[in-house]
Amino acid sequence: MLNVKHTILTTAIILLLVSPLCATERVVVEVNGVPITEAEVERQIERELPNVMYHRNVTPERRQRYRDKAIEDLIIMELFYQAAKERGIEANGSKVDEVYEFYKKRYGGEEKLKKALERVSLGIEDFKREIEKALVVGRFKKIYIEDKAKVSDKELKEYYEENKENFREPDKVKLREIFIAVPYDADYETIQKKKARALEVLKKVEAGEDFANLAWNYSEDPYAVKGGDIGYVHRGRLDPAIEEVAFRLKKGQTSGLIEVKAGYFIIKVEDIVKSKLLEFDEIKDKLRRDLEARRRREIKEELIKTLKEKAIIKKFE
Repeated sequence: MLNVKHTILTTAIILLLVSPLCATERVVVEVNGVPITEAEVERQIERELPNVMYHRNVTPERRQRYRDKAIEDLIIMELFYQAAKERGIEANGSKVDEVYEFYKKRYGGEEKLKKALERVSLGIEDFKREIEKALVVGRFKKIYIEDKAKVSDKELKEYYEENKENFREPDKVKLREIFIAVPYDADYETIQKKKARALEVLKKVEAGEDFANLAWNYSEDPYAVKGGDIGYVHRGRLDPAIEEVAFRLKKGQTSGLIEVKAGYFIIKVEDIVKSKLLEFDEIKDKLRRDLEARRRREIKEELIKTLKEKAIIKKFE
């Protein structure tokens, strides 16, 4: 049995009481004869909006962009609910009461909750029905999506063996850098001054001065505070001009001046790690998460497709 807090988080029964919704009971869509109203769509849009604190500042144009998704989510919710009921899935009455009691305490009693619900076009019984629907859909998704997406240890091992090369770490190098920036609109004189400064720093590097200390004092990028340490990087993560030099140098070596559009770089290779195949035990937990997430998406998409093909969905806008 899911606890109350988990149920609330996963079913997204969220009351966003920023302002009255001014919504109507006009039917927007029917799913197998079951109406979805404008008020329901408005509540779902509120759930979709990413920053609750700033809802007052959401423009009508921005809000409209959430509308199609809100309607689609409500259609899927209703399809799942109907499919769950057909399969005999019910919500535990005590669980509905438990969730309701949570909200009653959250809003300081039944009367305050009732007033809060009125602002989003809901009565107490309507709210309980939303809780019941969310719980039923939650159980349906667990049984027909989450449980079916589970990957066994045997499947996991077989997938690893069949796709070993996908788990090979590429060559990587640990770098420090010194960067002298050149503004994109710099004139010739500015460019020459910047280049002269970069060459001055390069002479200090070549004279054996501490690279990290030079980066701290001269570099013009955020890594300066770390002594130019950018950590380990593999091919494809750097500017091609820098990458070509980085993977040619030996451990401990420094580069000459590397010119790119943004300015001038000097780099030092502090470590080199050759490509290696990750062992199964190193990646099995992440691999399980990735495979199960992929399965959940695939199962959910196929389930929605199947339910939609059998459904009669009428839109009225």
